[in-house]
Order: sequence, then structure tokens, then C-alpha cells
Amino acid sequence: HLLGEWPSTAICGNDILSSVLYSASSVSLKAGKLMPVPLLLVAVVLYFFRFIYEEVVTAIPLNGGSYNGLLNTTSKRTASVAACLGILSYVATGVVSSTSGVNYLRQQVDIPLVGSVVALLFAFAVLAFMGITESSRVAMAMFFHHVLVLSVVLVSCIVYGVQHTHVFRDNMHSEFPEVDFAGSMLHGNVFTSIFFGFGASMLGITGFETSAQFVEEQVPGVFRKTLRNMWGFASFFNFTLAIGILAALPMEEIYASSEALLAQTAFVTAGKWLEVWVCIDAFVVLAGAVLTSYVGICGLVRRLSNDRVLPAFLAKTNKLRGTTHYIIFSYFLLSSSLVI
Repeated sequence: HLLGEWPSTAICGNDILSSVLYSASSVSLKAGKLMPVPLLLVAVVLYFFRFIYEEVVTAIPLNGGSYNGLLNTTSKRTASVAACLGILSYVATGVVSSTSGVNYLRQQVDIPLVGSVVALLFAFAVLAFMGITESSRVAMAMFFHHVLVLSVVLVSCIVYGVQHTHVFRDNMHSEFPEVDFAGSMLHGNVFTSIFFGFGASMLGITGFETSAQFVEEQVPGVFRKTLRNMWGFASFFNFTLAIGILAALPMEEIYASSEALLAQTAFVTAGKWLEVWVCIDAFVVLAGAVLTSYVGICGLVRRLSNDRVLPAFLAKTNKLRGTTHYIIFSYFLLSSSLVI
């Protein structure tokens, strides 16, 4: 069964929207009171990039993303290097997302870190084994729940900010943060805040390339809609939540709460109930980003196997579900080894 607009958006949207949970804190450490500016600049860059990416992928609608585009415009060696970087990206996404999700959950429940991360990776390996249609249903539930939670946090920030206008005003008069560059501390100013903040803001759009990894499983014409939807959701929440955080928390508290900034914002603006909800949602949606990694790695490695860049046996499908079990469980073993 081919996937429609929202199931496809949800699979890759969990990755790009889950990054809101950790990108805001990293941007605040670099940009300080100017954190909405680099996030807005990234949204502008992504707006123009999506049209280029759409043109490339729709011209040759095959799984593989950047590898597929480079294969048809450069040499196979260059495309293979890009594919290796893509594989590294998916491994990193799976490990970081699962670890971050468990860390959020551990703020509410006392559970072991390593064992829980491995169990989470295994659970989504089983879900990926079941097939992309079943996975998309789970991804949609996670995605729309996350959008709801982010909307509630945003509204609570607006209400709190209107009632406590001095917080935003005081933040606007704060000093720029110093930036660690190659081991030396640079004095903070407008340039360092925007320049280094822009680099950190790029974390907020990881996952944008994932839709191209399973374009063959999408209904024709859906790919461009997934890019539009991801750009819209990511740009809106990254920018507005950055302003909301500045309206709710003093700069000192923003810097001190970098590990779980959104949870702390929820606690200050609405109380313990919203903090708990954000922590649970963070675990769920970061787990959804793990699912995105499985879907992305399967599409990419299967294409590489068919092109004989990787061993052909990896592309074999099982008779039970028709999924590429060798890729799925190889990815699970590789990711788990990095956690252990």
C-alpha cells in the first residue's frame, strides 16, 4: 500500500519536529537573546532548499535521496561517499533520539539508561519489521500528539508572557553569551550570536531529507507536499517557541535548563502537569524519530544493495511481511553497540 500525504509527513515529521526538544537549548547557548533570529534564517534557507530538493527527487523518484541525485549528476564514488554520510546520519539520529527520549522519561520515572535505550531500539526494529503501513499509523499518532503538546506549550508561554512582561524585557537587556570556538572563548556580540546560533539552528531541521528515502512507497505527488508540511511545522514551532521561551524564562534559567528546556518552560508557565506531559511526549516523539531512522536507513541501504555498492543479500525481503529484515536488524545491532 502506498502512503498518502499525512502518513508520509508523520514518518519524517517526527524526526524534524522532535529536534525542537533539543535545538532550542543549543541555540540559546550560542545566540542568547537573539535565538529567534538564526532560527528564522534557517527557515528562510530551508524554504528555498525545498524547491531544489523537490525538483531533484521528483525528476528521478527513486529511493536514495541525495545518493540518487548525485549518482545521476556525478560519479558513483562521489554518490557513495554521500550515502556513507547518510548512513552515519541515520545511526546518529537513532542513537541520539533514543537516548534523549529515555533521558526525558527518566526525569519522571527511575529506569536504567542503557537497557531502556536498547529495548527502545529493539521495539522499533520489530515495528519496522512489521512494515511501513503499520509504522505510519503509529507515526501519525505520535506526530499529531506532539503538535498538540507544542501548541499547548506555546499558548501557555503567550499567556505567561503577557502576564509577566518584565521577563522578556529583562532578557532583551541581557548580555550576549560567550562562545567556545576551537578551545578559546569569544566575547559575545550580535555577529557571534547569529553566526554560531545559525549553525546550532541547523539541528532543528534534521530529518528534512528523510522523505526522499522512501519516495517509492508514497503516492505520486505526495513528496512535494511532505516537504511543504515539514517546512511549515518546523519553521513555525522553532521560531514561535524561541520567542515564547524568552518571554517565560530569564536568561540564567534558560542556560541552566539546557538539558530539558521545553520541560522547564512548561513547568514555569503552567505547572507540574504540563512538565510531565512534555516529558512523556518528548519520550514518545523522540522514539518516533527512531522509527524515522529505520525507515530512512531501509530505503537508502536497499538502494545501495540494488546498485551493488553494498552486499546484495541486504536487499532481500522476508516472505512473512515483505520487509528488509537484514537491514533492520543490522541497524539495530550497530546502534545498540554504540549505546552499550
